[in-house]
Amino acid sequence: MTESERILRIIGKGCMQKLVDEFGGTNIYIPKLVPIPDRDSMIKANFSESLKQGCTCMSSYQITAEKHDLSIRRVREIVATA
Repeated sequence: MTESERILRIIGKGCMQKLVDEFGGTNIYIPKLVPIPDRDSMIKANFSESLKQGCTCMSSYQITAEKHDLSIRRVREIVATA
């Protein structure tokens, strides 16, 4: 079964037609469902844990970014939020 057939089976013909009308012929990314506030809390906790384990600030950013498949810049932005 192709990915298109699997999507059709899951969402039905009407929704599939809407997807095709909007995005037909393009590649789209469908992220894993992790609520952003929960994800951000996990990222902050992972970053803090890295620091507590003696990692430098920069290596903590890098470790956290790799763990969550994000850029270091994005991890910095998330960690900087209150």
